[in-house]
Amino acid sequence: MGNSASVFVDLGDVDGDGDLDAFVVNGTSAYQANRVWFNDGTGLFSDSGEPMGNAQSRSIVLGDLNGDGRLMPSSADGVVEQTMKSG
Repeated sequence: MGNSASVFVDLGDVDGDGDLDAFVVNGTSAYQANRVWFNDGTGLFSDSGEPMGNAQSRSIVLGDLNGDGRLMPSSADGVVEQTMKSG
């Protein structure tokens, strides 16, 4: 989970199953997409499969961004905000 360029992590229940998932953000020159990793409840994490931008993010947040009661990851790279699709 993550790599040498991973610089931020935020924890929250993104998939609504009661355990903490991880939003890992790459902020330097690795040019790998930010990722959400789902916790299976035993501490094993799997990639959500949905890339969140390209890299070099400078700010992150997990929050209920659209008022539906679910956490959504959002990252900013200084210009464009990217959010995970809800559903």
